[in-house]
Amino acid sequence: FKSSFVKVAIDALFLLSEKQNSNLYQNLLKSHKSFYSGLQILDDLCDVENDFRNKQTNIAISFLKNFIKKNDL
Repeated sequence: FKSSFVKVAIDALFLLSEKQNSNLYQNLLKSHKSFYSGLQILDDLCDVENDFRNKQTNIAISFLKNFIKKNDL
């Protein structure tokens, strides 16, 4: 929902602007999408870290353990 709220704000500012620059508007939307994607990746990495610390089942941790074992690392 946070991401949608930001998109609404960007749309509103574009529509209310006296100088509607569609190129700038599109670039701002792309920038927001990249920022949101980065935050999502960071959140996923934090989840893996928490699962590892709490010894919870996690497919990424299982894959890494198997990889280490198979490659004698």
